[in-house]
Amino acid sequence: MIQELLKNFEQALEILNDSRVATIYFRVKIITLVLSSLFLIALIIILIKSIPYLKESWLGTFRGTDVPTFPKSKMYRKWKVIQKRMQTGQDSNYKLAVIEADKILDNILESAGFPGKNMGERLQNMTSAHLSNLEDILEAHELRNKIVNNMELELEFSQAEQAIKAYSAALDELEAI
Repeated sequence: MIQELLKNFEQALEILNDSRVATIYFRVKIITLVLSSLFLIALIIILIKSIPYLKESWLGTFRGTDVPTFPKSKMYRKWKVIQKRMQTGQDSNYKLAVIEADKILDNILESAGFPGKNMGERLQNMTSAHLSNLEDILEAHELRNKIVNNMELELEFSQAEQAIKAYSAALDELEAI
């Protein structure tokens, strides 16, 4: 039995040593090398072209929502203006601060692709998985609507401060400020 295996092995070696088989084997190796190289190049090109799409999907995967990035310096400057309005002690500046904070958050949510024609609809289509303080934002937005619809509304500092804190927490959670 062992002798038969050795004999079969020697016959296989003789076939492989045949110049015709060696030539065919060499050609198969060359074709395999060329095809492998082409597939590798195609894979690299596909990966390079898909990087923007991968970044988008990874952002959504790790953050839960696809939040576009905004220049933090620009958002920070806008937020500083809102904070200065809150320090004036004037009712009209409190109102402007609430309206501006609402608009900043609305722009971010709209850019992130949340459905809705306006901020109210976008907030209604959200859950606390999107924003942890969604209830506070809904109350702040309701206050904003009261301000816009009733310019004679007397706004106390504590009301405005509560709304601004809600917007600040949401913008901080979205890493906008």
